[in-house]
Amino acid sequence: MSEPEIVFRTRDGQDMSTTLAEFEDDGEGMPEGLQTPAPGTRYAPPLSIVYRPSDPTVVLATVDAREWAADSHTAPRAIAMIIGGLAVTLFAMGWLTRDARRRGLTWWKWYTDAPAKNPR
Repeated sequence: MSEPEIVFRTRDGQDMSTTLAEFEDDGEGMPEGLQTPAPGTRYAPPLSIVYRPSDPTVVLATVDAREWAADSHTAPRAIAMIIGGLAVTLFAMGWLTRDARRRGLTWWKWYTDAPAKNPR
């Protein structure tokens, strides 16, 4: 499916012709080519749309706007990123302090005290 063409009239009576923004690229079994979506498909007429009155050139199908507003993907991804970042941080802290722990020093002394002179 390519960019669906939308023709509508705004509340103030202005006729608009634009493409559908943020649409789902799924042909839903329709053959290739320029045609009206089949009844019962996602973008079948009459298509319910939403647009910003200040910029009616950006049009979303209501079904897409609802899915966008529900946003069920951001929270799980954010939690996974936090857990992953914490795991990387803990690993890095352990790796960076391994030499200090081998010498029996506390990690803050290892990184704040001047290095000892090695006698030869």
